[in-house]
Amino acid sequence: MAGKMFQMIEYRPVVGSPVIKILLSIACFLSISTFNPGWCDFKDGATAMKSGDYELALQEWTSVALEGNKKAQYNLGVMHADGIGTMQNYVKAAKWYLLAAKQGYGAAQYNLAVLYQHGMGVPMSTSSALKWYHQAAENGIPEAFLPLGRAYTDGDGVPKNYSSAFIWLSLAAINGSPNASGYLQKVRQKMTRDQIALGNKGIQDWIKKH
Repeated sequence: MAGKMFQMIEYRPVVGSPVIKILLSIACFLSISTFNPGWCDFKDGATAMKSGDYELALQEWTSVALEGNKKAQYNLGVMHADGIGTMQNYVKAAKWYLLAAKQGYGAAQYNLAVLYQHGMGVPMSTSSALKWYHQAAENGIPEAFLPLGRAYTDGDGVPKNYSSAFIWLSLAAINGSPNASGYLQKVRQKMTRDQIALGNKGIQDWIKKH
């Protein structure tokens, strides 16, 4: 398949080719407390990125990422995945995404799931991909809804479950995910009334929880 499959902009990935290309939204990077000890280095990294000094941005963010700053870790994942200020390296991207993902950063969880799904920088693993898609979805990343819905529809890495598929595909459709409505319609045709009722309850419960 030619072209671009995944284009990720901060935590809003857009499905599109077999290569991951990630762009940065600097405005999102600046939302960090001034009481954080690494604030100066983080801000310096953002300033360097804005001015096009990618190598300096990489250096500044590496400093705070090593101290555990999850946004800096995510940013380094982006830079290594896209070859910004450094050679493109999915292994290093996965390393930084994993550190941020373990701290509950949804954008990193989603991007890490994509890497596992396609075996880029990590061994291809459907179970690992679904694990991180689930966590990304629970952390409010709507792009994770569609792959979860399709997995439950097909029984890919999880037991086939139309009610679960209905929940995730409905949430994806609500959030404007491309093709979600089409998948949802096909799943609905296979479901019993009880399964649909269970799915609708699951949607309501998820919305109340989040």
